[in-house]
Amino acid sequence: MNTRPVEPRGTAGGPLTPFLLLGLVWAAIALMWLSWLAGRIASAVTGHPAGGPGFGSAYLEHLLHADWAALWPGASPTAVGVVYAVLLLVLVGLGALAALWWQASKPDADDPLPSLAGPTEVGAMTLPAVADKARRLRTSLADVSVKEITGEAAGVVLGAHRRRRARAHASTRPGRTSSSR
Repeated sequence: MNTRPVEPRGTAGGPLTPFLLLGLVWAAIALMWLSWLAGRIASAVTGHPAGGPGFGSAYLEHLLHADWAALWPGASPTAVGVVYAVLLLVLVGLGALAALWWQASKPDADDPLPSLAGPTEVGAMTLPAVADKARRLRTSLADVSVKEITGEAAGVVLGAHRRRRARAHASTRPGRTSSSR
């Protein structure tokens, strides 16, 4: 008998597939917006009024049909392409710099020190802070100064630890015995 677990097969991408698809859609929208911005900048640089459709479905339709005259009236498609390339290079450069900065600033995975608690996180667990909290929670310590409260007295008693006793009705249930508790 085969005891191997049943697992899904295929190359669907796993649990990250929806995020990957969403990222691709947003990247396509960003590249389309960058081309629209490049057309506006190229029109302004060449001295032509920024005409053509606004950013949206009409712009996408003209872009897919390569109708450059309708997209950027009066502006040269070459000038738009150059501005688009410069904008794309700037964006890729900024992304690369951000990735390099992030890689340089994240702690080394083998170094345990960054994961240790600092003084501000440990402050709530010091004896003065615990004793102050004990004075607020335990009425018997309300009149005692924080300096006079010992570590044992500062601890908040949550209950007594008792060993469970076997219940009489536990042995009557199927599959359970009083010795298995």
